[in-house]
Amino acid sequence: MEEIEIDGIKIEKNIPLPSSGKWAQLLSALDVGDSFLAPLYSDDFKYEASRIRANTWTVGVRLGIKIKTRLVDGGLRIWRTE
Repeated sequence: MEEIEIDGIKIEKNIPLPSSGKWAQLLSALDVGDSFLAPLYSDDFKYEASRIRANTWTVGVRLGIKIKTRLVDGGLRIWRTE
C-alpha cells in the first residue's frame, strides 16, 4: 500500500467513518423487527415527522439499514425491517 505524506500529514485510505448522532446510535442498536417511538413535540407535527423520517432514512442508508415509519398516537414509530 502506498502512503502519501504532505507537510507531516499522512493520508490514510479506507478508514470507515464512525457513526455519530442520536439517530445513528438508535438505528444501530435495533435488530430486524425492533422499533422505537420518536415523540413529536411541535404544533406542526407533520413537519416534525417529515424531518425525522428524512433524517432516519438518510442515516439508515448510510448504515445499510432499511426502516419503515408510521404516525401513531404519541409520535412517529420507526421499525427496522432489514
